Amino acid sequence: MKSISGARPQVLQKASEFAPVIFREKTAFKIYHEKKDGAESAKRRAKKASNALEKALTAAAPLNPESTQVDVLLDDDKVEVRIRGFKILQLDKADMKASGFKNLKDYQEQVSMDFSAFVGEEFDRVQIQRIALQFFLSVFFALMGFVVFRKTRTAFNQADLIIEQKRESFKPFVFMSENLISGQALGGILAITLVIGRVFAYFVVIFTSLAAISGQFRFSRNIMSDFFSQILKQTFKTFQSLLEAIPGLLLATTLLFFFYLSLKVLNLFLKGVRSGRISWAFLMANRIPVLRFWGTALLCTFFFPLVIASLFGRFHSPLEIIVIIMATVFGLATIPVLASIAVGSFVLWHGSLRPGLWIRIGEKSGEITDINLHKMIIVPEVGGRVHVPMLQLLFKSWSESKDNPKREYFFTIKRQASLDKTLETLTQLFSDQKEAFEITCLSVSKNEFSIRLRTPSFFQEARATVLKILSDANDSGVLELGPQPVEEKYF
Repeated sequence: MKSISGARPQVLQKASEFAPVIFREKTAFKIYHEKKDGAESAKRRAKKASNALEKALTAAAPLNPESTQVDVLLDDDKVEVRIRGFKILQLDKADMKASGFKNLKDYQEQVSMDFSAFVGEEFDRVQIQRIALQFFLSVFFALMGFVVFRKTRTAFNQADLIIEQKRESFKPFVFMSENLISGQALGGILAITLVIGRVFAYFVVIFTSLAAISGQFRFSRNIMSDFFSQILKQTFKTFQSLLEAIPGLLLATTLLFFFYLSLKVLNLFLKGVRSGRISWAFLMANRIPVLRFWGTALLCTFFFPLVIASLFGRFHSPLEIIVIIMATVFGLATIPVLASIAVGSFVLWHGSLRPGLWIRIGEKSGEITDINLHKMIIVPEVGGRVHVPMLQLLFKSWSESKDNPKREYFFTIKRQASLDKTLETLTQLFSDQKEAFEITCLSVSKNEFSIRLRTPSFFQEARATVLKILSDANDSGVLELGPQPVEEKYF
């Protein structure tokens, strides 16, 4: 085939009837025919050519990147019209004669001039319309995305407000007469779910708007097409993997449910022991923390390997090896804590240490105010708090005091009344104090009583309190102090 062009050739008398090739109500070319013989065939061919011309001019890219805008090719006894690589029309000698031409070469030149003039003008118009439409749709999608984003944000803000207002009224999730999830926890779960939904909705709105805007341009459309094809491929693989993992997920969920149920049963059992509903000889109140910790640890040791096995299916994948290594490192790092818990379990199980005891550990001494599996808190005589790890009991001996340390105050009172009356007066003077005072008469002489006051050593204001009460009593004449000064001692 070859394409040629030249000056407008001379034509003979044309046929009076023709079938137009139309593009958007404009005639691009006329297929002439005889009235009787070629009417139906020409109309059919013209309609088919019109559809092909519409497709060629509105296509985003040529069918063949190397093709020109208009190609009119001559092949033996036929003329073929191609626009942007798309085949539009094929003309023969009957069409040539009906158009008034003597040979196909002249007819080819005429067809080429007609199509070139029309296609050049209409293609430029289509391109301008396409750019205007792309710009309009881009602005439209951007505005729609902005409106949808605002509406989405308003909807989530209203949902947040409703949850915040009704959080206190949420009913707990109850199973077998036990509260599995409290109302507050349920409100927190809903709030977290709403935050995740808000982020996901914002992402969908923004991503959809950008995708719709980018889809209006060919260069970005190709990028989006490749991106979405990869996304769909990965999504399909993920969905396939998820379907394959559903039995393992169901088994893992079932195991986690039974693990949670076992914890609830253990807590109910220990609660019954603490309240006295369950009475066993070896189960005492001080052993409940030990049973709770080691019972929970035993359940974790039993259920967690089964959960991991049901999720991964085996223990030889790289992810599982990483998890095992991390668990090993964590276990080695917590050896001191676990050793302290082991010592604390032994001490609590035997009940050798308990709150209220006064003990000495190394250079520290004081009253035990709190004790658990890994540490105990003692309050020294001078106040404050000392945290003692249970592991320290392995390396330092401790001793128990039968009674807490005391302060003693020695003074004399001149005899103005009987001993019983004097002791009763002193008891009344010190009866209003927050700490108890133990009053004892040590000796009696002709003119004096020797008195000892004893109070706990952690009573920091004891000295000032004793001196003030005795001074006020002496000044008011309730009693008369002897000449010896008040003496303070510790034991």
